[in-house]
Amino acid sequence: MDYIIYFDIAALIISAVIFVALIFYKRFPTNNSRAFLLLTSSSIVGIVFNLFAIYTNHHCSLKYPQLTNIVNIIHILSINMIPVFYFYFILSMTHTNAEIPNPIKHILDGTVYYLFLSTITSPWTHWTMYNDENGNYCHGFGMTILYALAVFYIILGFIHCLKFAKKLKSVNFWFVVFFSIVILTIIVLQYLCPYYLIISFVISISLFICFLTLKNPLTYVYRSTDTYNKDAFTEFLSSSVYSKKPMSLIFFQLDNFDLLKVKIGTTHAYKLITNYFKHINNSCENKYMFHITGNTYGFFCESGCVSDAKADILLEISKTPFYINFTEDTSKTFSYRIFLSIYKIENLNIFRTLKDKHKFLLTNEIIDILKFAVVHFKPVELNVISYLDNSLFTRFYKKKEIIHTVQTAIQNESFEVFLQPIYSTKQKRFIGAESLIRLRGSDGNYIPPSEFIPESERNGDILRIGDISLKKTCEFIKETNLLEAGIETVNVNLSVMQCLQENSIEHLLEIIASYNLPKDIFRFEITESLATEDEINFGHILHSLTKKGVQLALDDYGTGFSNTARLMSYPFFEIKFDKSLIDFACKDEQNMIYLKHLINMANEKGMVTLAEGIEDEASAASLEDIGCSLIQGFYYAKPMNSVDFAKFIKNNKKVAF
Repeated sequence: MDYIIYFDIAALIISAVIFVALIFYKRFPTNNSRAFLLLTSSSIVGIVFNLFAIYTNHHCSLKYPQLTNIVNIIHILSINMIPVFYFYFILSMTHTNAEIPNPIKHILDGTVYYLFLSTITSPWTHWTMYNDENGNYCHGFGMTILYALAVFYIILGFIHCLKFAKKLKSVNFWFVVFFSIVILTIIVLQYLCPYYLIISFVISISLFICFLTLKNPLTYVYRSTDTYNKDAFTEFLSSSVYSKKPMSLIFFQLDNFDLLKVKIGTTHAYKLITNYFKHINNSCENKYMFHITGNTYGFFCESGCVSDAKADILLEISKTPFYINFTEDTSKTFSYRIFLSIYKIENLNIFRTLKDKHKFLLTNEIIDILKFAVVHFKPVELNVISYLDNSLFTRFYKKKEIIHTVQTAIQNESFEVFLQPIYSTKQKRFIGAESLIRLRGSDGNYIPPSEFIPESERNGDILRIGDISLKKTCEFIKETNLLEAGIETVNVNLSVMQCLQENSIEHLLEIIASYNLPKDIFRFEITESLATEDEINFGHILHSLTKKGVQLALDDYGTGFSNTARLMSYPFFEIKFDKSLIDFACKDEQNMIYLKHLINMANEKGMVTLAEGIEDEASAASLEDIGCSLIQGFYYAKPMNSVDFAKFIKNNKKVAF
């Protein structure tokens, strides 16, 4: 049979050009680009050995049968690996290695094993191909199986493309459609007319089109700091987790970067950090630095001695100022201290075990875990490394469960409101209460507010929780007839986000009005931390709220570092002294004198003074002696639901403690 080899020669030239471009044109080493390199390499080897096979089968099959067999085997293997690599390439467009389902991996592995076993033994079994006694090259029934496998993988790739079309760029999607239709047509034609050798030419043309659709390497760069971005990090993360060689992740938070942007300007701050990262990479001999999220960056390295050494180098770098010139004038050198919170995961294989246990897609979950670590595992002191282990995962999954519980409770408005009585030392009875939000977990037990309120403030759920809390409090007041029972005021906690949110207070006042309740029975508590974080806006916020007729209480006074005289100048109706301040005063005479001075100052300003967290009679008596108006704490009563609170107020309406 005379073969027409011109198509193969053209295909070889095109494929070689693509291969050279892949090698010398710098691209970020993603799974997708690696899969394409495999596909191109298999195509080149197949074309080259196809030409060799034509020559050896014509001229060497009788004289050098072993050489002919080897060439035929390599030719058949490389050509028939192309559909397998093509399907893997399609998979890599939509999935990382870790995300490819195990059944698909088993099918791919089984196909490769079959190809090798059937092809290598074919010269003796005559299953796929062989040379007869006259040296003629012949196909066995196994060749039909190989054509069927090629068709199977082309169709499978097409189906996969349709299924995950939303994850593909339009150009990638239409490439797969075009390639699938054309290659299926050519496979049938090649099977019917094997002497044309046109399939390699069509594949090479398709590869060239595909090469033009590969991601530009710059799409993996986070330009602000000349580091690699989240997409690049995801690629490396997946391969590192499933690497046979144990890999570590060292990542860090730039704690004072936002402050640097304010201090030296955004442009100079990014220039500073860019040069700082170059210094880290040079010192640690890193090839890649990744921007993970926000002000969090990191790099991968081998576990063990290598990761220990690099972590120590990073720690030493963080201890010393970094010098930089912002101009060409070398005499104007500036030094800056960049504070880092450094974290290390010694062996990323722990995420592989975690996947099998919790059944989730890997990369996005891991990035969420890293974000969680930066927020919740802050080093307790400077210049230390936080080593993260399985306790991180336990806390992360607990947080996820709590977030789910919170969002379900928001959707169903299933939060509960408890009230804790407030005792008047002057009237000798309970005249107020504080409304406290409560949330039941999936096990039926209450989740401490300290575990779900901070996260709700971070993700914005606190606004809906605040609405529900106020509605439930209003319902509580109406259902139990608290005003008729002698309760004059109810304290409601106001979050920082509610204070800063435009029209938030008007919205809360509308809720109160919808229950036909007077707004002056509510005192909205604002924590001292808001004052210490932003004193300028804090004053504006308070005066704006009081103009709307809102009574304000300063909560947790004594936990921050705010200026006392300045706080006293704000229009608070009530000031609540934190339990920690009360405990110190009750244990030390000097602290009690200081507390008495604060209470007298507040009383003279016309503020109502309230001490919270009182747990014993002696503390209550001491506070009454120094002039504290209101007292709240377990000594009198714990927070109660509506039924218990109504009974408590009824039974203690005229009882003096």
